[in-house]
Amino acid sequence: MDLLSKINKENIYKTIYDIEGEKQPYLSPDALNECADYLENKMKSYGLNVRTQEFKLDSSDMVFRNIEGSIGDVENKPAAVLTAHYDTVPTSPGGNDDAVGVATMLEIARVLSQMDNPPPVYFVAVTLEENNNPKYFEPAYKSLVSLGIKDENYFFTSWKLKKDYALISNHAEGMFQQGADYGSGYKAALEAYGSVIDGRIKQHFEEILPLYEGLDATKTLGELNRIGSYKWLTEALEQGKPIAFNITLDEMGVFMEDELTQRDLAGINLYEMMKDKHNIDAEKRIGNFLAVSSNAISMELADKLAAKMKDPQIDMPYGRLHIPMTFDQLTKMMPMALNSDHAGFWKHDIPAVFLFDTANARNPYGHSHGDTIDILNFDMIEKVAKGALLTLTDEEILER
Repeated sequence: MDLLSKINKENIYKTIYDIEGEKQPYLSPDALNECADYLENKMKSYGLNVRTQEFKLDSSDMVFRNIEGSIGDVENKPAAVLTAHYDTVPTSPGGNDDAVGVATMLEIARVLSQMDNPPPVYFVAVTLEENNNPKYFEPAYKSLVSLGIKDENYFFTSWKLKKDYALISNHAEGMFQQGADYGSGYKAALEAYGSVIDGRIKQHFEEILPLYEGLDATKTLGELNRIGSYKWLTEALEQGKPIAFNITLDEMGVFMEDELTQRDLAGINLYEMMKDKHNIDAEKRIGNFLAVSSNAISMELADKLAAKMKDPQIDMPYGRLHIPMTFDQLTKMMPMALNSDHAGFWKHDIPAVFLFDTANARNPYGHSHGDTIDILNFDMIEKVAKGALLTLTDEEILER
């Protein structure tokens, strides 16, 4: 079977079309659950072995669900784990973040399920990747609405309030990325700007600040965000499931061909970080490449995946963003490298690569109502799917 020819970008488009829309546990729980049902039924229709992992959080009575499909002898052989998340931030339809990852994962699953002797692979659609834990979101939401900063649909009520909110949150995020906890960041921001911001913004952050004290990059994982994937991985390790590696698909659908469409990411020149480049125009800063991110334990896996992207049938432009640090080092020096579901695998020293389009370093619509199917490049998404497919079927990589 010519596996690459089986990948169909129309299927990827159709899945995104079906699941696009806000899916947030506090504001749109029905949509979140309906998407989980859709994904479970889709996996079953492909003949996968399907299991729903249900879990609760101390902060909520809601039952959350990871949807797991598998093929091959995953119980006895080291299995690859392909992950993508299906929850969204408030107000965003999540076309690129991360319906595209879920849809690409499902298309790869469909193709591999047709093999007579498929490799051992878990396909895990996870929830609560975003900062959606009700423990933090619910009190923040109620504070914002009661103070008139945002309306019940989570939109700011004035431009001034939006700017002041961003001033405080961006300051705290900047400190977080340097290893501080969010509580310390909010305190520092209020001390610096408390006299110039709207009093309602100051009151809001003072109200929520106690929740965030001590919440640094080590403690956010599985608590504030990346919750579903961390729950799945923790259970898998407790059960002794052999895991070979992980590929995380998240925000990997926006590609541009114009000059100066690729910007720095949080002040970092991505081109200077690249261990390897393929068909990239760094001088013109054209944002048409896939970022392949790896850490100290994942370099070999990422190199092999990148080699697959060079296959003549694929020829996917990419940049290898290799960060030669351990998880613990990253939490102190570069927490933004942990901003998706690969983070839990890195914490447990399991090789993992994060495939993304550089997010807000290129895409102006991230985490907004403009994140729709119309901004996606399906020719390039198809190439990403093919490269991941070749990686998952490489016996040498699986048996490393």
